[in-house]
Amino acid sequence: MKIRKINRAQITCVYWPAWRAAEKFLTGPGNYSKIEAEEVRQEIHVDVTGSACSSKDLTNRQLDACLARFAAIATPGDGARQAELADGACKRVRHAIGKIQTAMKLTDGYIDQVAVNMHRRSLLQCDESQLKNILKALTYHEKRHSQEPTTAP
Repeated sequence: MKIRKINRAQITCVYWPAWRAAEKFLTGPGNYSKIEAEEVRQEIHVDVTGSACSSKDLTNRQLDACLARFAAIATPGDGARQAELADGACKRVRHAIGKIQTAMKLTDGYIDQVAVNMHRRSLLQCDESQLKNILKALTYHEKRHSQEPTTAP
């Protein structure tokens, strides 16, 4: 599976606003200076990626981890927001499943039944690896049904 780096829209519309909110909290009265806050951001990058890297070099999973850390700094009491950010990978897989569902005009019940048949739980209860298995099955199903049937002479 190809690991994709985040795109420009994710950097400008998601990453930097989340960091600015965390930075605002960090540089509040009696807290860190701007330089120290920037060092905190770099420490988060090193902790998440294993090396000092630019925000442009983050993968989606690393972006999720950074956003969760920024949210923990900016709004430490908002556990719901942090839990929502931790579910980023599953949201991306559910989105891909939704695209196939729309393209093939499958019902929600059909997709949920696929999840129940494969993993004995509803789609909303599946973890990331289970969702990826369901996505593989639906992708195979989509490819199989998109092929033209061969006619015998």
